[in-house]
Amino acid sequence: MKNKSRKSVEAGFWNNKSIVKQFSHDRPSSHLIRFLSDSLQDPNATILDLGCGAGRNTAMMVSREFNVYACDTSRAMLNATREKMGLIVNGKQVQIRTCNMMKLPYNADSFDLVVANGVLHNAKSLLEYRKAIKEIGRVLKAEGFLYINTFCQGNFSGQQSKLKIISAQEHVYLTEAGLKMVLVSQNDLLRMLGDVGLFPFQKILSYQKRLPYGYRSIVKGVFQKSHSR
Repeated sequence: MKNKSRKSVEAGFWNNKSIVKQFSHDRPSSHLIRFLSDSLQDPNATILDLGCGAGRNTAMMVSREFNVYACDTSRAMLNATREKMGLIVNGKQVQIRTCNMMKLPYNADSFDLVVANGVLHNAKSLLEYRKAIKEIGRVLKAEGFLYINTFCQGNFSGQQSKLKIISAQEHVYLTEAGLKMVLVSQNDLLRMLGDVGLFPFQKILSYQKRLPYGYRSIVKGVFQKSHSR
């Protein structure tokens, strides 16, 4: 499939009304809520919801009176996020805009927390994956946090995962919906995060789960940016 056709497939998927509706009904991450309650109680904290989708975590964080910025590549998802924001009035700053994770339109050292929930694996190549991690490290303040929830490599058959390998060397796969996905190992993920000064803040969770679109290996956790970066 040519690049233009691939982009059309991806845009069609993420702007599809039924997909947006599905994401709109998703609940905020309970793991993220626990982290916020335990470790980020400063109401003046500034947070980036990277790949915010339909705003499930954005709305939750705004309701807790944080200063929240939200971005996504899908205009339909961003519109759904804006609709959620219309139900919340607390005087806090909320900026919602279109952008991609490889080139974030924010200054260095801007955020106390970056939330990357179900985002990194949507890179189209290993280079994009690394660029996204580098950008996260750039926009985080020293001692800032990254909350991550992403798919990683798993020991599943193609039939179980419903994924087609495009490039084993580059860890690129194709979903049944025609979307590219990068799945690195947990060790590779930790190494790439460490390269930009992000290290585990708490125990990393990893598990396997059967989802409607196939089996997935999931890694989630909180990382903190070292003061020296």
